[in-house]
Amino acid sequence: MEAIAIKAGTTLVHVPYSSSPQAITAVVRNDAQIACLPAISVTPQAATGAIKILAVSTARRSPYLSDVPTLKEVGIDVEADAWNGLVAPGRTAKSIIDKINRDVTEIIKLPKVRQRLATQLMESVGSSPEELRARMDSEIARWAPVIEAATVKLN
Repeated sequence: MEAIAIKAGTTLVHVPYSSSPQAITAVVRNDAQIACLPAISVTPQAATGAIKILAVSTARRSPYLSDVPTLKEVGIDVEADAWNGLVAPGRTAKSIIDKINRDVTEIIKLPKVRQRLATQLMESVGSSPEELRARMDSEIARWAPVIEAATVKLN
């Protein structure tokens, strides 16, 4: 949300909700006017008309919400995507890392797993440990200026 505010040239009041259900309830009740939440958290309320999905924050439109534009399409040059990665202690043997990576990559390609992730409006993507490291470095480089500009502090 801070990146959106910076790019849109506005300020927002940050209201910290401890969960997506609390945040979406606040939007439905108009206690909050905007939120950036996982798609699965908002689609049921959007289907009833209680809220409107304005944009997705990903680089491309979601295959699950193909009629919803990206932030860039609506004129806000922000791209953000929630993702998960597996990490291990730094001293873990490369052979073990490679085996885990092979096994997990095979598992997430299984139709049953892909289907289960799709029910959560998530796409499965396998990558190498090197690709994950590059993604993490890219995310740090992307978000560090936003964190500094918004003077985000850890509690």
